[in-house]
Amino acid sequence: MKIILVAAAFTASLVSLAATADAQPTDPAQAAEPAPTAEAAPVAAPPARARVSAPVEPEPKDPPEAAPSRDRLGPAVFPFKYGKLRFGGVAQLTSEMQSDEEGIDGFADFRRLRIDTRVSFLDDALSLRTHISTMPKDPELLDLHVDAQLHPLVHLRAGVEKTPFTAYRQQSINDSVLVDWPIVSRWFGGERQLGFMLDGKPGDAHYAVGVFGGDASRPQNQRFSTAYGEPAPSRTAFRTATAFDVPHPEVFVRGGYDIGPFHAAASAAYDARPVHGVDTRARFALEGHLDTKRVDLWGIGYAALADDAAGNTGEGLYGALAEAAFRVHERVEIGLRYSAVIVPERLRLDARNTADQRIAEAPEAEQEKLTDKYAGVGATEALQEATAGFAVYFFGHDLKWHSDVSWLHDSKTAGDTDAFRLRTQLQLGF
Repeated sequence: MKIILVAAAFTASLVSLAATADAQPTDPAQAAEPAPTAEAAPVAAPPARARVSAPVEPEPKDPPEAAPSRDRLGPAVFPFKYGKLRFGGVAQLTSEMQSDEEGIDGFADFRRLRIDTRVSFLDDALSLRTHISTMPKDPELLDLHVDAQLHPLVHLRAGVEKTPFTAYRQQSINDSVLVDWPIVSRWFGGERQLGFMLDGKPGDAHYAVGVFGGDASRPQNQRFSTAYGEPAPSRTAFRTATAFDVPHPEVFVRGGYDIGPFHAAASAAYDARPVHGVDTRARFALEGHLDTKRVDLWGIGYAALADDAAGNTGEGLYGALAEAAFRVHERVEIGLRYSAVIVPERLRLDARNTADQRIAEAPEAEQEKLTDKYAGVGATEALQEATAGFAVYFFGHDLKWHSDVSWLHDSKTAGDTDAFRLRTQLQLGF
């Protein structure tokens, strides 16, 4: 639990910063802006930060007709008799190179190609969202959910959606200074599942509660099973999908409070019947977030409980995240991040024993293949990532270039390994 205590100390330091921070409005639309003159054409405003204290991922707002948005290219909005159709998307063209003890490897390709449509009715009180990845190698459904504003303090979302574990993961990756998510958020489940949740923001407090099927729809953000040598199955890919597992209810609760520019939250998730080697029994997170016009700071501590092969619950994983972004110019932002995942000895031994049992129970013709596949199971003690990067905004987050460099350090029973990664990405959103 040392990481949780470190996160709590980091959170306390953010509170003291919040007391003295200049809490400027983070939304450019809230600040007075001089009207453009005939001699000077309007320039793109600095991108607005996501309102991360909101319980769910924020929807894009329609710009007023008389004052077009200067930091968004979209979405395209088509009003009709009973509501509106919003059509947007994102394309991220990435080049990545990684150097380790085995050599240098890299690629240049699209990291994300996504189409996002929302149909809303009753002045946005009721809406349907469809969010699809159109990557040619494996297109997939990302989100398919209904939203309903039941009460000013109660919002309902039902369908395939992000689970409400941590406010940090409610952000859109499209708004990140750095190129992609940290390793810790993937290991602790920033996954999408089939279920429903209620959320709201009464005053300075905010909450989210939900019940889900316990089966992650995408393996990218469900890395826990890789500790046992197996990737999580895909449930919503169009070509490689497998059926959702028998539901094993997973309950999520998140609550938080805002003090000026400082936001604090605690999250918990409990799986009533986890699948051994695939799901954790319970997850916990404490997070603090300081969000001003020029500075954005995050500090999060994570912990998880997991069942072993005998069904006994004990320590599973620990994790930490520290992230900072500094706006040094209206078009330039610098980002720093450190994240870590710690795998305790109890989990490593259970993973190794499970892998050995799988090998022993397999047909003799397959045992050699499985021995190679599970050779590294139980050997990883910790994963660490330190990243620094920048973003240049040509038209807010809808047209930006961002790059980062990372040091990746893996602690293993046979010795430590290091790698260095360089990523650069051009993002076009609409």
